[in-house]
Order: sequence, then C-alpha cells, then structure tokens
Amino acid sequence: MSETKFITLEQARRDNRSLLRMAVEAATRAAKALTLHQDLPGIYVNEPREYTSEWLGKSIEIHTKAIKGDPTLTAEQRADYLQRWRNIKKAALRHIDTIQHFVHEWPEIEWLRGSDGLFYVDDEELDRISEARATLPVPVIIQEQWQRLTNVLEELRRVRQWEADNGLMHPELRTISSMQENTFYDNALSSRLSAVAERYRQRQEQRLQTHLNII
Repeated sequence: MSETKFITLEQARRDNRSLLRMAVEAATRAAKALTLHQDLPGIYVNEPREYTSEWLGKSIEIHTKAIKGDPTLTAEQRADYLQRWRNIKKAALRHIDTIQHFVHEWPEIEWLRGSDGLFYVDDEELDRISEARATLPVPVIIQEQWQRLTNVLEELRRVRQWEADNGLMHPELRTISSMQENTFYDNALSSRLSAVAERYRQRQEQRLQTHLNII
C-alpha cells in the first residue's frame, strides 16, 4: 500500500490564519470581560470553554436567591437588585456566546493563561492550527494524473532530443494533434528546416541530373 501524501494549501493556510486571528481576538476580549467582572467568579475558571450559560446561571443564582430571601429589602429594592442582575446576565451571555461559538469552530485551540490571569493564544498556536487545517491528503487519482503527465513530458523530452540528434524538424504539438499522417510526411519533406528534407531534395536533384545526363 502506497504511503499517503499530504499537501498544505498555501492560500487556505493564509485564509485560516486570518480568520483564526480575528476569532481569537474576539474570544479573548469576551473572556477578559468575564474574567475581570467584579460580580462574577470568572477568575476561577480553568479555560474559556468553561464559560457557559450553565456556569453563568449558577453564578447569578446565588445572588438572586439571596435577594429574594432577604427580608430586610423593600419590594422596590428587591426589584431593583434583581434587574441589575438581569442586566449583568444579559451582557455576560453575549460574551459567552462569542466564546462558545469560537470553541465550536476551533475546538482544537490550546489556551494559555498569563500571570495577570487572562487567557490568550500565542502565535505558534495560530500557525500550527492554520497549517493543520490547510493540510489535506492528496487523492490517489490526482497523484496518478501527475505521474501520467510527468511520463508524457519525459517522453517528449526524449522525442525532442532524438529529433535534434537526427536533424529533424520540431513540430508543435498543437499542430500535429489534428494532422493526418500523410500531411505530416508532406510537411516534413517540404520543410527547409529539416536535415532529412534537405537530403531528400539533394537525392531528387541528383536523380534529376542523372536523368538529364542520360537524355
């Protein structure tokens, strides 16, 4: 069994890197907003993919339950506090959607965490994933096509060398592709570029001279 060949499509690699960089920038901004949020425990997650709607719901529920169960609050205060948490949830969900969309599209990404507690992706990771996604196996039929083409080219090189060695004309392939055999012979023997045609003409002239001498 022949070994599978792979090729990295350069345009795809460049396109992947451009898309990935934009996606990473959006996802890291969203992760930063959640990590640094003073009212959410975002600093305690291990990686951005842990920022989910379930995580957010549990984080906020602790506070909303406390508000609802606090007998010292007036109804107006309770409604005001709950609305504030709804606003926090709405804003946080936008960041979570950004992160989860990124995780879905680029699940193989490896995040790093800096000394400041913020998540980031380094350039080597961008290069690795961009190249990996642009690297594809070459179909066997395409490999066979290439081999057949190179075989044809090699045979053409041998033909041209043989023509040169024997002083023959070098007909263009596009000319002979639709040419009949007799037409080819006619052109070859009529050509002033062919050594064979020249020898043919010399023989014809010699025969004609001999005929004239006999007469």
